[in-house]
Formats: sequence, structure tokens, C-alpha cells
Amino acid sequence: MTAPSPLPAPESTAFTATDVTVARSADGDRVVASITAASPAEAVAASAAVGAGPWAVGLVFAASPEILAATGEGLRGALDGIDVAGCTSSGIVNRRTWVEAPVQVTLLGGPGMTAAVSVGQLDLADSRAAGQAAAQAVRALAPQPPHSALILLADGLTGDTNHIVRGAYEVAGALVPIVGGCAGDNLAMKATWQLAGDQLLARSVVGVALGSTAPLGVGVRHGWSPIGSPMTVTAAEGNSILTLDDRPALDAYLEALGFTEASVGPDLARFSQTRPLGLESRGGHQVRFIRATDPQRRSMEFLVAIGEGELVTLMQGGSDTVVAAAGSAVDDALAQLTGDPLGLVAFDCVACRGVIGDGELACETATVAGQLPAGATLSGLYTYGEIARRGGSLGFHNQTMVVLAVQ
Repeated sequence: MTAPSPLPAPESTAFTATDVTVARSADGDRVVASITAASPAEAVAASAAVGAGPWAVGLVFAASPEILAATGEGLRGALDGIDVAGCTSSGIVNRRTWVEAPVQVTLLGGPGMTAAVSVGQLDLADSRAAGQAAAQAVRALAPQPPHSALILLADGLTGDTNHIVRGAYEVAGALVPIVGGCAGDNLAMKATWQLAGDQLLARSVVGVALGSTAPLGVGVRHGWSPIGSPMTVTAAEGNSILTLDDRPALDAYLEALGFTEASVGPDLARFSQTRPLGLESRGGHQVRFIRATDPQRRSMEFLVAIGEGELVTLMQGGSDTVVAAAGSAVDDALAQLTGDPLGLVAFDCVACRGVIGDGELACETATVAGQLPAGATLSGLYTYGEIARRGGSLGFHNQTMVVLAVQ
């Protein structure tokens, strides 16, 4: 991994002023702009002032559905009906570590970039169909570009994200990498919102097909290592694990770690952030975030279903390993390019934010941004789950850094 060039640590993660970064390819074929702002009006004004274009798509990440909708509407009016897609977040990723910034816009365009947007409506019965519908954006790219990627922005509180990714893969095919994340609501875990054009959506997955004349790179890494022996899921219901090795799941989990509820204390959710489960797979371990526990049923709840018969392993890590993994994900993405990146879009887990702590997030920002040219953009959001499918990857991840590098 390239040694990062540390950036000055900010006084706080709070937003202070509109920030604009613009990067253009040497041949003028592609341009990426990142705008972080205090309001939709400021974000739209700054986006319009960038000029350049023609813009292929604008990605919007916002702190609330009202800000999300207003920013999307403003961009379409100011930038000649530009395709817009986005979602609510649980924090913003940018060079200045202004995590609590109200809104961020990432513009991608130039003659060498194309984009298309499609939507799938989620329900509990057919998440795969929603993924298939969102992936139709890939077929809408015309003419088909030499390089492409499918960005998925999903409501991770509804349906099954594993099936969303599988459905999208069936349409996009093996040659189109899939990247993205699940919308957030600042850890309220009640409702998230998505944006497609002038539509504010709920219980949806938005697909953005991005085409480019230059390579696009996808990196995915987590900072967790397995400990102890695998356990078998012997009873499950929906997104809950009821028993592990025929024992109440919560009891088996705590005892395997050498803890009791009394020793953990009342903040079991915080405790589990640094002790997730790993789902064993052919490519290693896919991390699964423990969303909640039920002391009465002695069960554990996750963002996606983990089926009976699956093998799970306790995972360990901390702020240092999570930060190092973020740098490795960037390394992986940049290795797929043939030149310097214009920008990076990051999908970072809100649980990783919790592990690192807002006071130390500048370390992660420095690690990521330190591997980019000074003029390259850095944008993204903290998610309720990350999406990345390359080769044999299952596609849905927790407590993981996923990045899309644009050359």
C-alpha cells in the first residue's frame, strides 16, 4: 500500500463552508466534480458554477429526504435536466472530514462519460426482481462504452440486499462490476430514502450505469480477522439468528467471546460493533454487522438473512485495522486504472465510523486521500451496508470499505 500523506486534522467533523473540487483529464474527455455544501441552494449554485460538462450524472448524498429532494430538483433545473441519483446517508465522506455536512454532489461527465438511471421497487417478496430492474440502466447505455460499472443505491432496511445484488448481476453480467451501498438515516434505523431524477423514493433501489472511455476501478476490503472455531446457524427466522450450534444465539456469541451480559453492560450494540460475525465463503469472510439483539428470545438480528446451515465465525479488529483496510481498498481500485484517478467515490460502513470514532476519522480520510493526486476528488457516504461484486464475491458487505475509482 502506498504510504499516505497525512492531511491536517480538522478541528471537528462539522461542516463549515462550501467546498468544491474539480478534476479534468488531460485530454478534456472526462471531468469529475465534488461539491460539499450547507444547503440545496448552495450545492446547486456551486454545481452550476463549475461549468464544463456535458454532465452525464449527478450523485447526491444528503442528511435528510427534504435536502435530497430539493438538491435533485435544483440540479435538474440548473444543469439542463441532468440525470440525478442519490440517497440519504449516515454521514458524508470528503477530503475535509466534514462528516456532518448536510449535502454532497458528485458530478461526472465530459464527452467520454455516459450514464443511465433505473429504479427497482423493493418488497420483502422479490428483492431479486428489484435488482434486475435497477440494473436495466446498463442496457440503456448507448452506444455501449469500453468501460462501465453499475452503482446501486438501495434501501438496506427493506428486502434482502444479497438478492438485490444477485438480480442486478443477472442483468449486468460478469463483465460489469457492481458497486454501491445502502442508504442511511443517521442510525435511526427507521426509514431511508432514494432519489432518481425528480422522484423521491422509499423502499427502492436505484441503479446508475456509468460508462467511460477510461478504466473504472473497484476496491473492497475489511479490517476484520476470524477468531475461534466456526459455529453453525442451526435456527434462523427472517434476518434473525435464533440458535448457533443448537444453543441460543446470543448466549453462544457472548460465551465464545468470554463475556456475559453483565460484563458487557447496557451498550451491547456498541460492544458488537467491534465484534461482528464473519460469514464463511469461498473468497474469505463476508462481515455481518449485528444490528440488534433480543434478550428475551436470546437472538441476534442482522441487516440481511443468514440461512440455516451457514458457518459463521467471530471476527476481531479495531480502528487501526479498519483504517488500514480503507487504504488497501483504494490500492486495489487504483491498480485497475491505467493512469491517475480523477476521483474516488467511497461507500464506507457507518459501523466502521463507530469503531474509528468521529474524533479519529481524519486518520481514515488521510489514508484514503493521501493515495490520490492533490487535485483528485473524494466523495461518498457512510452506509448501512456496502455493495461490491467482483468475481466470486457474494456482493453484500458490512463494516467494509468499498470504493469506485474514476480515471
